[in-house]
Amino acid sequence: MSVAYVTFGSFVVNGILYFVYGRRQQEAVSVALSFVSWFIVCLWRTFLASPDPDPYTKVPEQGKTRIRVVGYPMSPPTAGAHYAADHIAAKYGDRFETAYHFSLAWAAFAVELTKDVTFPAELKGHCTSPYVQLETRNADGGVTVLPIGGFQPNFADWCKKTFPDDKELAGLVSKVPGFTKVAHTFTGAEGTAPTAPETKNE
Repeated sequence: MSVAYVTFGSFVVNGILYFVYGRRQQEAVSVALSFVSWFIVCLWRTFLASPDPDPYTKVPEQGKTRIRVVGYPMSPPTAGAHYAADHIAAKYGDRFETAYHFSLAWAAFAVELTKDVTFPAELKGHCTSPYVQLETRNADGGVTVLPIGGFQPNFADWCKKTFPDDKELAGLVSKVPGFTKVAHTFTGAEGTAPTAPETKNE
């Protein structure tokens, strides 16, 4: 099952409905079927799909903290976390890098990503988009992970505490983006963290 199959099926069903019921009924039923198909695909990709591979290197660059944002490609809170992380990477790139994973299968990816992470009590069971965590390189080459949680108040509070004098960032995290900015991946979803060699050409 895939989006391509659902799209093809929609064309076939729409054609049949048009010839059987006429345009008005065909349009109404088409809208309903399209919504149901989209909903089914979202459920399948969110809860049943296998997690995508992580395209980034396993550890951040030396001396940098990696801000990782995982969530839906069209989601107001996820957009807020994405825009804030972009701002931090652009302005404080000497200390921070970003890694993003935006897809309908974000939950499966997050489960795999955090299988060895110890969560504080208030974050156990976090299941809403986005999920944000900070990653830093250890002296032994390993990674220390600090789970942050969602956009507001968790990531927003961290941003304001870490960059108290950055008024532009404070404005970005003060509210959830509106409808016109919800499709945040349209403006780019490439993180600044290095890509793993085995995934560069994929």
